[in-house]
Amino acid sequence: MRVLTTALLTAALALTPAHAQTRTSTPPKTEQPAVWLGLGTEAIIIPELQLAASVPVYRSGDLNVSMRGNVDATFGLYALGADVLLNQGNRGWYGGPSAAVIVGGARTGWAAGGLAGYRTVLGEHLGFFVEGRVRYLYVPEVFVSQQPLRPGQPVPPRTDLSSVLPGLHLGLTYRF
Repeated sequence: MRVLTTALLTAALALTPAHAQTRTSTPPKTEQPAVWLGLGTEAIIIPELQLAASVPVYRSGDLNVSMRGNVDATFGLYALGADVLLNQGNRGWYGGPSAAVIVGGARTGWAAGGLAGYRTVLGEHLGFFVEGRVRYLYVPEVFVSQQPLRPGQPVPPRTDLSSVLPGLHLGLTYRF
């Protein structure tokens, strides 16, 4: 009976808040919901503003899977996108597939590709990120031929815009 009492007292002391504060703790590897605000480039030279929000959707061991919805704005065009982020918590490397619908102007299109980035923690809620991405862009019937038309000549069809767009983004995150 004395051994059982000693074991229970030891367990109770181990669980008290005073004892817990003396232990060293490691930061959690779980993902937290976050708001992302950044500046970046598309096609290396076109500046854009990024606003996004991410939420964790799955965890297996150290691997976290988050969904990030975003709006990228540049010169009156908007990319409404979704990214799947594979990561190991609120800091470190992350990456995954990326897709967006391009709206604004006379035509709509789409972009799909992938991204990779690194983020770190600056404070309790604030963080910093830098990410690169490569996406394939397709917008149908954008360009009109600039060749002069002769009388009676039919108007040539518009041609599509398709291109590989590398980009770089950096900015701040706010975790809840």
